[in-house]
Amino acid sequence: MRTLTLGVLAISLFAAAASARAPGDRVLAVWPADGMWYPARISEVSGRSVKVAYDDGDVAVLDAADVRSVDWGRGSRLQCNWKNQGAYYWGRVDAMDGEQITFHYDDGYDETMTISRCRSMPTVE
Repeated sequence: MRTLTLGVLAISLFAAAASARAPGDRVLAVWPADGMWYPARISEVSGRSVKVAYDDGDVAVLDAADVRSVDWGRGSRLQCNWKNQGAYYWGRVDAMDGEQITFHYDDGYDETMTISRCRSMPTVE
């Protein structure tokens, strides 16, 4: 029983270290007003509270559960801000190189931009 307890403790510590975030880290963070995930950068961490600066300049203090690594890639279903004019439309990432993406909108249009103009729905667990 003692070995099992130590094993569970080791796994818990590894999981906590793997999810640790630090100031400067590039992340996706929930915007509380709409529940969508937007690109952001961590500015402060205090316990489970994480202060993020979103790419559009907004700032929020969130629970650590509302911050995750940027996990978008080729094939990701997102909404992106068409020509940076304020309207978001659905589509898929065709290609991704760092933060630069080629995005194919559902209506057939393509656009190359950075991830800062995109957002995603909450993940279902």
